[in-house]
Amino acid sequence: MAQFVRSEWAGFEAQHRYEDLALIASVLREQHPEVAIELGTAKGGFAAFLAHHLLEWEGWVLTLDVAPDPEALPWLLQTYPNIKAITGDVLSTPHPAVVAALEQKHPLLYCDTGNKERELRLYAPFLPVGGMIGCHDYGTEVRAEYAEALMGELGFVPHRHAEFEALTHPEY
Repeated sequence: MAQFVRSEWAGFEAQHRYEDLALIASVLREQHPEVAIELGTAKGGFAAFLAHHLLEWEGWVLTLDVAPDPEALPWLLQTYPNIKAITGDVLSTPHPAVVAALEQKHPLLYCDTGNKERELRLYAPFLPVGGMIGCHDYGTEVRAEYAEALMGELGFVPHRHAEFEALTHPEY
């Protein structure tokens, strides 16, 4: 079971380790995604992190959650004008807003709901060439064997995988 690590970005609670955020920020600066799609808003910390970085090149964030934090969400949207938030189910069928956002130039899909393997199965096939995908709790809430087999089946190759693997921890 994953252990939650509390962190924050611009006052919004996240559950990412700072060393992970530093590596993700490096990939964002290198790849310049036009849009980052976050599945699982929670308290908005990772959406704030993404919005902060994508603002540099006028990128935007689409974040979806079945039940985002009602106190954090208005503050998040006021703080970052480049965030669009949708309350809705992303696990039963492909959400049309996610599919449309994946058509943008160099999208990033970030899986972070309670069923990451389902998210990968539903949305990875829509990811275009040049797109990126990331999973929070990789190796704990999503099995590496599952994710790597699926991505290989779809023709994707790992990017800076060894650096991310070096940061893995058996609990988070």
